Amino acid sequence: MIKIEAIVRPDRINIVIAIAALNQVGCRGFNVQNINGRGQQQGVEVFTGRGATNVTRTSLPKALITTVVPEAD
Repeated sequence: MIKIEAIVRPDRINIVIAIAALNQVGCRGFNVQNINGRGQQQGVEVFTGRGATNVTRTSLPKALITTVVPEAD
């Protein structure tokens, strides 16, 4: 068995876990966890206090999708 982990943006979860496509390749289950992290984007600038101040958020919301598939697949 091989464990596959993918970190994606939360708005892309439904695209990645298309149930018909996973069933077609033999993947019967998966887990989704909400996580925070930073990658190549290096954070995002957020306006706070009615736009009066700028704050840089270095950790952004992500989703971790985990599944296990047979080694032959």
